[in-house]
Amino acid sequence: MVLFLLAHGLALTAPLPRKPLSRIASPRTVLPTHLRGGATEMSLANYANEASGLFGNMGGAAAFLAGGLVPLSTFAAPSPAEGDSPNRLLLLRAHAITAASSLLSLLVSVMYATISNNKLRELAVAPTASLKALLVEGEYALPWIGCNAHFILGLLGFVTTVGLNVWLNFGGAVGKVVVCAVCSALLLMLSIVNDAAGQGAGSVVALLARYVQLLVAAVIHERRVLVLGSLGFFVAAAVLAVRGCTLYSTLVKS
Repeated sequence: MVLFLLAHGLALTAPLPRKPLSRIASPRTVLPTHLRGGATEMSLANYANEASGLFGNMGGAAAFLAGGLVPLSTFAAPSPAEGDSPNRLLLLRAHAITAASSLLSLLVSVMYATISNNKLRELAVAPTASLKALLVEGEYALPWIGCNAHFILGLLGFVTTVGLNVWLNFGGAVGKVVVCAVCSALLLMLSIVNDAAGQGAGSVVALLARYVQLLVAAVIHERRVLVLGSLGFFVAAAVLAVRGCTLYSTLVKS
């Protein structure tokens, strides 16, 4: 009995085993390493997961918008009919070109995001000083800036297509209201993009210029023939679109 009480007492007074505290994941930070002479060197880190998440966000949004543009640029697009006025025919041309170009731009953005996301998960990514150094200045600068540029162009074209579609289907009375709403949305979107790009490229125009610069550098330094062919067909499409609309408007006025 005494032995039982002693054993029971020791069990009650024995300290309970402590559970190891789980570490709380802290956000990734880059701390400067101080060197001799007062110089500092930034430590490097791997930002592949963060970059993959950003590409996933862009790809999902671009795919969503592209799905909405498919009917507006194909089977549900307004088509010309007998007795259409010259101005309506010109708007139909502008609608077709804008809708198709916006859809293709969004699909390119989806392609950039999907392939880059797979590469970030499959291949080893060199450590960088920051996420910006990887996406804006590093090896993923072309796909990241290209993904953003095509997304912005596709989004702006989508909004323009909506305005043209309403004007063609409901006439000028309703179309004027929608055109004002479309202009308001476009200006606000450009302001939002400029504010965001101010921390990186600087503005929408600077972003597009940077994208063209990266494409030209890929053609010259990396000998990417397919990129060269893509740029050639893009220039041809732009020239044909401007020439077709300009000649048609000249014929209408005459």
